Amino acid sequence: MTAPQELAILLRRLEGGNVLHPDGEYFGTTRRILDDEAVRFMGNFWDYSHAFCITTSDPKLIARLDDAIAKQRASEAYIAAREENRVFHASWPPCGALGEQAQGCAS
Repeated sequence: MTAPQELAILLRRLEGGNVLHPDGEYFGTTRRILDDEAVRFMGNFWDYSHAFCITTSDPKLIARLDDAIAKQRASEAYIAAREENRVFHASWPPCGALGEQAQGCAS
């Protein structure tokens, strides 16, 4: 499969009904600015495993991904997944309780 085909599949999932996994929001990893031009988008889906990592400096693609992610985060399905995910993460031991840096803790 070519990169454009993989991107088309990802955009269909983001824009077409698969719910983005809220861990990207929880850990702050969904969108990272790498430099003056490049942005990295990372994530997976709540209801379908399709991990992605896209680095681009294409302003049109950045805008399309930003828009799709914003729409996802405003959807009722995403909000429900975020709450379920919050409850899941609340069950984790507090930072430092395991004698090591726990996932999701500030360093």
